[in-house]
Amino acid sequence: MTRQKAKRYKEKPPKKPIRTAVLIFIAFVVLVLIIGSIYAYSILNNMNIENVKISTEEPLATDEIIENEQTIEPAASNIPTVDASDLATPEPELIPKSNEEYGIINIMVFGMDNRYKRTIAGGRSDVNMILTLDTINNEVRLTSIMRDTLIYLPSKKDFNRINAAIVYEDGPEGAINAIEKEFNLDIDHFIITSFRGMAKIIDAVGGIPMHLSQDEVWDMNGLIQEMNLVYGNSMNYKLISSPGNNYLNGLQSVAYMRIRKTDGIFKRDSRQKEVLAAVRDKLAIISIDELNNLLKTVSDWVKTDMKPLEMISAANELYKLKNGTYKTTRAPFDGFYEAARYKSMAIIKYDKDITIKMLHDFIYEGIQP
Repeated sequence: MTRQKAKRYKEKPPKKPIRTAVLIFIAFVVLVLIIGSIYAYSILNNMNIENVKISTEEPLATDEIIENEQTIEPAASNIPTVDASDLATPEPELIPKSNEEYGIINIMVFGMDNRYKRTIAGGRSDVNMILTLDTINNEVRLTSIMRDTLIYLPSKKDFNRINAAIVYEDGPEGAINAIEKEFNLDIDHFIITSFRGMAKIIDAVGGIPMHLSQDEVWDMNGLIQEMNLVYGNSMNYKLISSPGNNYLNGLQSVAYMRIRKTDGIFKRDSRQKEVLAAVRDKLAIISIDELNNLLKTVSDWVKTDMKPLEMISAANELYKLKNGTYKTTRAPFDGFYEAARYKSMAIIKYDKDITIKMLHDFIYEGIQP
């Protein structure tokens, strides 16, 4: 009996092949991780702003269409004209907040209005938002600054709309410096994309649902036809057929974000936030194939000053906040601004002292205006 057991034991297969199989499997996993890491790093590295030249030239002839757009709400009439002396308000006596002390990461988001170009370079920033990650209070806060807000541009030694800062202040870094000084803020990083880039990102997530009024459809179709002309599409490509619940592709979504004539620039700001929220919701249910396509699209059409490891860190912080509170606001705030003209430009003149205090309360304290 003892011998038979011993014999059966001796006949068991040796363990060496099992160990070899395990080692091969581990080596394969490591290889996949290495390849994946290299791929991910190359994608993230491609997003770095050093890989693209941001044009800081004066607007081209085609951009004059953008510059001359009527940007004040249609209902505004007999608006006042202001000069530099009207804008020379004293600097607010506020001590700058410390991002580190408050556990805050502030990321400036620029959306470039360069529909006449095929890259994100050039043009003016139609979207100017501050994305705040509050790691202490588990909140994500988004502050949009109206594109016609008049701010001081050091390089010009004059006032201009905030959307011109990225042109006259030598790119996004210079624009951030001007914005930091204007609002007494500390901004850590920036992200920049364009009309085309936003359209491609929305297409990459499979489009977004949106409820449209008849007035919005009329406005959108005019904007879609304009972009079709620029992009080389047929004039009636992707026009909206009817109001109500619609599923918008990238081109249509950008048109929705640009609506202005129906109800003015302040409602346009709300639409931009609606689109971003819809994209956020789609990310929660995105498929693996769509995710891979999205990563490639983002890599090509979004640029940032962050290095790959900084992007991973910021993404990790954002992921931690996925179940946290999400708040939005808009500056200038209701009751503390007026529509005006400055050197023939349609602008928004705002109460600097009150606006900065309310802005600080929201960004650093989470106090909703």
